[in-house]
Amino acid sequence: MDKILQTQFTHILNGLHDQTEEIEMAARLLAQASFGEGNVYIRGFGDFELLEDFLTESETALPGALKFGGIAPITSADRVLVLSKYADEPLSVFLEELEVENIEYVLVCNKKGGRAGGGIAGGAGSAGAGGSGASGAGGSGASGAGAGGIAGTGGEGSAGESPVDFESVHHFIDLKSPREVVPTPDLDRIVNPYIMSFMYLYYQMYALIQEMNSDE
Repeated sequence: MDKILQTQFTHILNGLHDQTEEIEMAARLLAQASFGEGNVYIRGFGDFELLEDFLTESETALPGALKFGGIAPITSADRVLVLSKYADEPLSVFLEELEVENIEYVLVCNKKGGRAGGGIAGGAGSAGAGGSGASGAGGSGASGAGAGGIAGTGGEGSAGESPVDFESVHHFIDLKSPREVVPTPDLDRIVNPYIMSFMYLYYQMYALIQEMNSDE
């Protein structure tokens, strides 16, 4: 059993390593707020809501990290870190709210699997809050708050079509953990290590952001 979990999680980590560029871009976007004049708001869905205290109060919390409490106080200098197991309808509605307000965010969830999605259309991108590119910790090119086209269905953990048009999301990281990975004697599967997957990539982003700040 232990060997199976180790093997499966190694496969998940390899999937995260394949997203090195996306992780670096996401870290740069968050760094613009964390070491700039803004805050990084944390919005977790499902079990990720339980991590909001850790991500805002622990010794490895990003500078300026706050729990998301509503759209109203967010400015163009702020960023939002959005966390969900799957791209479901509640996430869809929230992303639409961010889109309407042109709020830049990083989305972290599983690209595959999930439940029926709602419908957000679009994928309105906007330039980074720091101007035409170089802003915050090292700056990057124009970055968008885009996420769009949530439509369709996919059973939880299924390999069906994703409910999100991830091509429209400018800053997205796939957890690569869409389903349970440990088989049981009755031919079922248990244990989805998606929280472990997130914590690994979070620490990677945290280290990158600290490095970006040191380089300034």
